[in-house]
Amino acid sequence: MQELYEFALKAAGKLKKLESFSELAVVGNDPVGNYYVPLKEDGTPAKFLKAKPVTDIDRCTGCGLCAETCPMNSIDDKDYSVSGICIKCHACIRNCPAHAKSFTDEQFLSHVKMLENNYSRRAENCFFY
Repeated sequence: MQELYEFALKAAGKLKKLESFSELAVVGNDPVGNYYVPLKEDGTPAKFLKAKPVTDIDRCTGCGLCAETCPMNSIDDKDYSVSGICIKCHACIRNCPAHAKSFTDEQFLSHVKMLENNYSRRAENCFFY
């Protein structure tokens, strides 16, 4: 919190001195490129648009939490299969107390692994003023 307070004071001081504003160069704010293509661990495109979580019937207790927590209302409340559009948010997986939901699509799992390998590090706050 102290770091944010100091940033606010410095930014306010600089704003008081400015007569005109120029475009701010921000590290990591590269020009927008082509449409995002998800990648697998090996760097090749991952095609998993239709990937949906599966239900392990042997583990499913029929509690219905997966259907209740799905933001797309895509889970059938009778057999708990994913019959609608899945946005891969993992709400059903995270909320299943029996751990009966999982993704099995190899391309999707490879993409998740790539994200974990490349974007899991904790970054320090970076202020631009």
